[in-house]
Amino acid sequence: MAWNFRVDGLSAPLLVCVTSLSALLVIYSISFMRWDAKLVSSGPYRPRFCAFLAFQSFAMTLFIASEDLGQLLVGWGLLGVGTYLLTGFYAQKSGVAQTANAGFVTNRIADALLLLAVILCFVQTDSMRFNDVFDVLAENSGQSVEFLGMAWNTAELLSALFVLAACIRAGQVVFHTWLVDAADAPLPAVAMVTALTTFIAAGFLLLRMAPILLLAENAMWLLTAIGAVSAIFAALVACAQSDVSRALVFVAASQMGFLLTVLGLGLFQFALLDLLAFSVSQALLWLSVGAVVKAASDVRELKMLHGFRRNLPFSCTTMVIAALAAAGFGIPFSQIGITGFVAKDAAIAVSHADGIVWALMLAASLISFAVWRLVFRIFWGAPATQDIAEPSLLMRTCIGLLAVAALLSSIGPGAAMLKAAA
Repeated sequence: MAWNFRVDGLSAPLLVCVTSLSALLVIYSISFMRWDAKLVSSGPYRPRFCAFLAFQSFAMTLFIASEDLGQLLVGWGLLGVGTYLLTGFYAQKSGVAQTANAGFVTNRIADALLLLAVILCFVQTDSMRFNDVFDVLAENSGQSVEFLGMAWNTAELLSALFVLAACIRAGQVVFHTWLVDAADAPLPAVAMVTALTTFIAAGFLLLRMAPILLLAENAMWLLTAIGAVSAIFAALVACAQSDVSRALVFVAASQMGFLLTVLGLGLFQFALLDLLAFSVSQALLWLSVGAVVKAASDVRELKMLHGFRRNLPFSCTTMVIAALAAAGFGIPFSQIGITGFVAKDAAIAVSHADGIVWALMLAASLISFAVWRLVFRIFWGAPATQDIAEPSLLMRTCIGLLAVAALLSSIGPGAAMLKAAA
């Protein structure tokens, strides 16, 4: 099997997005992890942490640039290993090792489903290359295969395996439990897992397998149902969280549910734009919250975080921009808006014909409410009693660059993609 890389209209924008944001996150972590009381006795923890971040970024790059199913599977597996290393970084803390193990086992289920799909693709098409697999399956779309003692349509079975693998990896409903405690990891680690790699990998997998999914109507409806239920459920859970990091994890899971619903409707162009917007808005959310948590001596309970607007004006501004990006703020009936506006507005408009529009509108509203709840709880209310200050210049630079990206990224690329999709 030749080891090549595939750079096309799908992988190129995601490669630019993931590598750029990952670099900012590693630079941000150099300052964020400068002093951590939980790890001070474990030796030089900061280089190790940055190495784990770099490993996860490498795995994601390998996954996105895969030329065939074999490389895709390798990258997918390495992402699971990186997730385990990052979520279990506070291994000295009680319960963290068990949480990392639970996440590792859950991700192995997704690995097994993807491995089964890859084997089935090879058996049916005698090839691992994407184009060959897609062409053969399209020519034999009515072909059946024996599985678990029953006859299944090949495209439907393959699509169901890909859908379930992606939903498990993205922490969708039923398989979301490991996300709760994984949020106790260092904030840059959770940001890397949710905003830039593991969740994004689930969306990319389905986008890459779109030619197969289009042959399987039942699997597409399964994807739509799982995504819609997960988007609403995770957003409701986020609204009830008292821990800021856990609230953000469920916001990310809800946004992924929204994205999977859009994919299930077959709106692949809008799903790609939404995936890019998800990365930028989530990275900005996590880094802004990380600045607050760092200033508050690693306090994550919302009841302890209030009235920081005057103490942390820069963090307040970037958090507001992040909330606007997560909500998809923009000018109605136009293509002008912050990251996420073009994709969400177009997806909701197109989905009206499919009858799923109310679920998407409810999920988008709950996501917006959950994020703005955090903004008002942290920066407004009774004035802060503790003596806090803005984060380091290095951290502010990374956050500022992300804020600019969130403000400008929909103006050019978003409008162009919307016109292309139309």
